[in-house]
Order: sequence, then C-alpha cells, then structure tokens
Amino acid sequence: MKSRCVLIALIISLAFNFGFILMFIHVKCVKAKAVKQEPKVQQERTHRVFRDEGIAESRRANFELRRELFQELAKPEVDKDKIKELVENLKESQKALDKSVIQHFISMREGMTAEEAEEFFNNMRTRREQGRRGNRRQSTIDN
Repeated sequence: MKSRCVLIALIISLAFNFGFILMFIHVKCVKAKAVKQEPKVQQERTHRVFRDEGIAESRRANFELRRELFQELAKPEVDKDKIKELVENLKESQKALDKSVIQHFISMREGMTAEEAEEFFNNMRTRREQGRRGNRRQSTIDN
C-alpha cells in the first residue's frame, strides 16, 4: 500500500515536471520565433522620435516651463506679469517642439514606402484620437 502511494506520487510529479518543461520550451522557442518573424517596424520608428536629442531637449525645456508655471500659480501672491512671461515662453517652447517633431516625421517619411507611410501615420492618427492613455475624457464624463 505504501509503495503504491509513493509510485502514484512519483508519476504525478513526473507528469507535472514534464508539463513544466514543455511549457518552458514552448515559451522560449516557439513564441520567440513567432516574435522574431513579425518585425515591429512602426513601434521602432515611433520610439525614435523621443530618442532624438533635439526633441528630447525641447520636451525637457517644455516640462521645466510648465513646472515653473505651476509653481508660480501655487504661490499665495500671484505675479501676473511673471505668469504671462512663462506662458509666452511656453508657447515658444511648444512651437519649437512641434517643429522638431514634424521635421523628424518628414525625415522618417522619406525612408518609407507609400504603404508603410499610410499605415504608420494612420496608426499615429488613431492613437491621437483615442488619447495616449485611452480615452480618459470619456471615462470622466460617464462617472
């Protein structure tokens, strides 16, 4: 009786180990090959925009100006002239950032086929319409 229980436990253990090994092989080999076969060209190109040093610097400057603006607004005594100056600087910074991004998209477009460009820019438009983090505006209206 005791040897029968040990034998059953051994068979169950071997079955679980075999299943785990098959799952590991499937995840590491089969899924890895499937991912390698489908290149994600659009994702790579999208992320390059934010790796461009000029764009990254413009984004940092824009962020800093916004931070300064909010700090100024949080003060008990509001200096309207300082706020107007920060807003004007922010507008100029945003304009420079927009120009840099558009120039980057134009240079990207030159290296694409017509089909790639159509798919890429349609995807960009769709993501912009949905919002970067989903449609937050719609969810706040519903609640």
